[in-house]
Amino acid sequence: MLPPPPPPPSPSPPPPPPARTVYSCLLLPLTPFPSCSHHLLLPCPSLMSQLPLTPSLRYPMQCPPGVRAEFKNEIDALEHLEPTGFGILQTFGRPFFFPYRILPSFARVQQRGYRKKVLIDCGAGGFRRGGKYLVDLYAPWLSFDDLILVEPFDDIQVMERYRSRHNITVLREQVRVVGGGGGGGGVDILSLLEANVKEEDFVVLKFDCDDNGESAGTGTIEWGFLAALLYSPQLSLVDELFIELHFFFPQLWQASFLPHSMWQAFDALRQIRACGVAVHVWP
Repeated sequence: MLPPPPPPPSPSPPPPPPARTVYSCLLLPLTPFPSCSHHLLLPCPSLMSQLPLTPSLRYPMQCPPGVRAEFKNEIDALEHLEPTGFGILQTFGRPFFFPYRILPSFARVQQRGYRKKVLIDCGAGGFRRGGKYLVDLYAPWLSFDDLILVEPFDDIQVMERYRSRHNITVLREQVRVVGGGGGGGGVDILSLLEANVKEEDFVVLKFDCDDNGESAGTGTIEWGFLAALLYSPQLSLVDELFIELHFFFPQLWQASFLPHSMWQAFDALRQIRACGVAVHVWP
C-alpha cells in the first residue's frame, strides 16, 4: 500500500496592506502673488506621509478665524466632493449636475430664523446658466428675497415669474479681488457683501469668474478670491458657497490655468469643509 500523500503546505499569511503615499496641500495664509496685487491660494509644498489604507485620513489646515461652524454636523453631511473637481457629468452630449445637498434641507437650519435670504451670483453668465438653477434648487425650502447678479459680458434676461418674486439687482461690471474697498474699477465682492448683507441673513454666494485680464497669467481669479474671502471678516457673512476652482487640465480647457492641479482643487475644498464652511463645487 502506498503511503498517504503529504498534507498540502499551510497557506502563507496574506501580506500586510500596502502603504499609500498621501500628498496633501495646506491652505496657506494670504501670500502676495509676485506679479500682481492679488492674494492667491498658492500651491504649497506637498506634505508626504506613509499611511496605511485603513485609517481615515486627516488633512491639516490653518482654519480661517471667521468660520462660525454653527451647522458643523450638517456640513459634514453635505454631498460628497468629487475628486475630479467637477460637479457635472457629461452624458449623451449634455451636462448634468451632480445632486447637491444644501443647508436648508436640514431641519435645524429650517428652524433658524433669518432676517432675509440673499443670493449673490458672481459670473452669472446669463440668468438661466446659474441664477435660475440656484433659485430653483433652494425653492423647496426657502425663497430668496434679493438676487444680486454680477456679469460684465453676457446679457442677463430674467423671466417675468422670477422678476415678480425677487428683488433683482444686475451689476454689469467685472469682478476684482482686493477687499476693503481699494481703488480701480470693477466690483469688489468683499465690499459688496459688507454693504448688502448682515450675519442674521442667509447668504448664498456663487463665484465663477474666469480671466478678467488681471489674473497674473493664471487664467482665473477664483483662487485669489477664495484666499481673500477665507481670511477676511466677510467670511462670517456667507452661509453657503459655490465656487469653481480652475486647474491645469488641458484635455478640457485650452487655457492652462496654471499653477494649480486637480488634486489641489479637491484637497482645498475638503479641508475648507472640515473647518466648518459649507462649500460646494461649481459647476
